[in-house]
Formats: sequence, structure tokens, C-alpha cells
Amino acid sequence: MRFYQNIRYISSLLTLTGIIALTCFTVTALAKSSGAAMITTTTTETTTESTTETTTAEITTEATTEVYTKADGSLMSEDEIKVYNIVKNTPNVGNTAVQMPTVSDTFSETDYYIESKRTFNFANGDFYNIMRYEFKDGYTTPLTKSLGIPGSTIEIRYLNDDGTWYMSTNPVNTGKKTMFIDTDKCSIIISVPAVYRDSYVNNTLEVMKDLESPVTITKTDTGYNLSFTFPAAEDTIGEIWYLYSSGKLADWNNINHFNVLAQDLCDSHRISFDGYYYPVPYNYKPYSDTMLYRQPSDYVGALFVRYGDFPAANELGYVLTYTCMLNQNIKGFWATGPESEWLVTDFNIGAGFYDTRFNTDFACNLLDAYKRYGNTDFLSATVKYAEYFKTHARDHSYSTSGGGILVEDYGSYSGNHNRTHVSLNHQLAEMNFLYQLYDITREQSYLDLADKMLKGIEDTQNQWVLADNNLNYALYYTGTYNTMKDYPYLTYNDLYTTKKLLSTYFNKTNAAIDYLMACKLEWMEANNVTGYYGE
Repeated sequence: MRFYQNIRYISSLLTLTGIIALTCFTVTALAKSSGAAMITTTTTETTTESTTETTTAEITTEATTEVYTKADGSLMSEDEIKVYNIVKNTPNVGNTAVQMPTVSDTFSETDYYIESKRTFNFANGDFYNIMRYEFKDGYTTPLTKSLGIPGSTIEIRYLNDDGTWYMSTNPVNTGKKTMFIDTDKCSIIISVPAVYRDSYVNNTLEVMKDLESPVTITKTDTGYNLSFTFPAAEDTIGEIWYLYSSGKLADWNNINHFNVLAQDLCDSHRISFDGYYYPVPYNYKPYSDTMLYRQPSDYVGALFVRYGDFPAANELGYVLTYTCMLNQNIKGFWATGPESEWLVTDFNIGAGFYDTRFNTDFACNLLDAYKRYGNTDFLSATVKYAEYFKTHARDHSYSTSGGGILVEDYGSYSGNHNRTHVSLNHQLAEMNFLYQLYDITREQSYLDLADKMLKGIEDTQNQWVLADNNLNYALYYTGTYNTMKDYPYLTYNDLYTTKKLLSTYFNKTNAAIDYLMACKLEWMEANNVTGYYGE
């Protein structure tokens, strides 16, 4: 029952939200009566004189001390206070017109199973539920649940294995897929009733597809009944989620809505209670071809946030970003749970490692979410990550000849590991993130670090270009067997973003960035690469 215990802890975070729900108040006390640090001190001296005697001066000293506390009343650390003040002093660029959904966790228990449920209630009446069922020993009867929705007509859509869309108006034509269902009275997106092995080693889930069955739909007098079943197999758990609206979640006459929602939500990727899960790479531990791991970057949630101009994307974007945000550890990053054979062998970096690219991409997702939804929780988590990255850059980087730095790609919770390489796409993504965060917060240290990283690229400009004009994936200042080729166009897109940010924010260009872009573009054109920015 490990998940039940963990989710009870996370539920407390929904109430306290770590350093997110913070308060600051002023305490005035006599200096002699406490050991509190004094911010300001006011001294009042009163002297009474007489021709026959002098009365000793009466001195009263008051100290005014700002005390920063979390929502649970405990004191903030110095790092938490720094994050709080940066967020507090940030000019408001978020969408203040958006009313945040309420988030709640509930738990119920029977003699046979425990249900953990998380709900997001949106201001327009839409809501998202995710339920997880953990079965107790000796329970062998399949668990069946049902959900009634109103309506007299129905349309069922889902993605086929080949990526095309299927649609039917017959309730029997369901599939073992995430289904997009519309009646004349409501809309609902409902996931596959997932079955996982009851183990959470290094933030992994093992999918048991042979035990999964599709949602079934039957007509009733008032609408439709959606029924789903979980086998009570030993050491398994069941999980299902859905997003419901009394209106329309998507406009099926709009091709952009089809394109945005055409994401893998049930085949090789899954939305789960604590994040978005990807297939485990072959050289990770634990590994099986049916195993998924909690990926820090939340690319699907980021896509929904970016293109969330209709309810399904807008609401699922919020749910996924908020859910993944809660996985931020006390250091400030989002760990990759499994152990990488390569990282542990070459760099002594074990399970729960820090991947700078995945983390920085998710931090950018949080920034986009802050701007779309106006929730300062997203900004607080972003700033906390930026402060961690500053520490990583200070302790794990290479100095360049002109005073710049190149930041190592990976790290660990303890920070005790061998030095790693520096890949150009990581360096650019981190730098671009810092420029964007500076533009929002005006925190000078972010601009200073980004400029120092840009200087590092300038100082090593010629080392990044190969004979065929393709770019070096990384500079290897330390031994590793896993030397890699550059991505077809990802690094070019990062360079393109850098160029755009420098122009937009500072009205300037950079010769090194222009040179690297020109080289990579020449290689892409010679090799018929498409899909890059500005094509």
C-alpha cells in the first residue's frame, strides 16, 4: 500500500504547497526578551534632571523583525525566503482574470480495496477526476464502477494505432483507448481503465495490458452509462481518469483541436496519479518492455498549455502541469527515477538523477502556465528550480578562455559525482530559460548567469562545428563511452530561440549564435532535414 501512504503525503502538499503558500508578518518585541534577529531597532531615551539629583536614563529598545512562515506555521529557510521575495517582487504578468480550480484529495476504504481520488474543479463547472484502486490481500472479485452521463445522442472518438481518428455514433463501438465522447448534453474524455503492477521502484509503473479492458457504454433512460472493470489480481492496482464538461471540450470541426489532442495518452505513454509516464529506456534500471517511468519534462502538458485556447487543452494542461510540479524535490529539481547504466558507469550518478534538459524544459512549461493561468505556484516552483540551477552551474561547470562557463549536463541529489560533458542543446536551453525568467522577474542574477553561459559558447565557437558543418553534440572534457551525434534540428531550434530572445529582450545580435545557426542550416539543407524553426 505504498502509493496510498505517498498520496496521503502529497495531499498535505496540496494544502501547504511547500514554499508556495507563504506568508510574511511583522513581530515587534523587546530586544532583551528574545534572541530574534533585528531588522530595525528604535531606541528611546528619557532623562529627568533636578537641582539635587539626576535620575538614571530609562532605555526601551524595540526590534521589528520580519518572520516568514509557510502555510503550516513553520519557519521558512533562507533559500525559501529568497524564492518568496523574488516571486513577491515580480511584476504581475500572469493572467489574473483566470479563476484557479480547486484541488482536493479524498480517500475511501472498504474491506477489499482503497480508493485514492484527486479532483480539479474548474470555475466553469468542468472537473477532472483521477482514481486509483489498491486491492487488499485475498480480494479476488473484479471491481466494477460506473459513471452516468446525460444525453440522447452520442459520438465516440479515439485515435487508431496508425494515428488516424476513429468516430462512431454506436455505443458498442468502444476501444481500449482514451475516448473522447460527446453527447447532446455533455462532453467527457475518459482514459483506459489502466492496470499496473503494484510496485513503484524508482518512479516506474509496469503496465499489464493483458489485464486491461475498455470502458463499455450502454444507453439508459436518461443518458449513457460508462462502466469500467479492474481485475483483482494479486499485486496490481487499477487507475482511471476523466475530464467532464456540461459544454463542449473540443470543436470537432476545427482541425487544430484534432491536432492538439492527437497525443499518446494510452499506448506507450500514460497520464498517472503523479505525472506523465514514458517508456523506460533499455539501459535504465529497472527495465522491462512493459515498464514506464515518470518523465520530468511533461511535454504533453506543455503542449496543452501552449495551445490551450479551447477547454480540453486548457484544462488538461493545468492538470498535468500542476500534477508534475508537485514532484519537485527539496533541492529544487525534478528527478529522473531509474538508474541509467551509462550515467552510473561513467559519472557515478545513480538513480534519481538530475537531467538539466528535462528539468529546464519543464521549468519553461511552468513559466508558460504561469502566464496562461496566473497561478503564482507555478512561478514559485520555477524560481526554486532556477536557484538550484545557479548552484549546479557554480559547482559543475567548466571555465572558458574569455570568462564564460559551460554547464555540465547531469547531476545528482548529493552532488558527489564525476564531471560530465556539456551538450550544446542543454547549454542553450538553460540559457534561454534564464533569459525568459529574467524578463519576468527582473532578478539580475539570472541575466548575469545567462550572459556568462553565452560567453562560454562564444569562447568555444569553433569547437562546436564539424567538418561537414553539422554541430558537435557535446564537448567531452571527461571520458565517456556514450558519445552522441547532434539531433537533426533540435539544437538549431534552440539557437533560433536564443537569437529571437536576444533581439526581443535586448535588441542585439550575437555573431557566435549566427555562425552556429548558419553552419547547422547548411548541414540540414544538404541532408534534407525538415521541421526546423523558420523553415
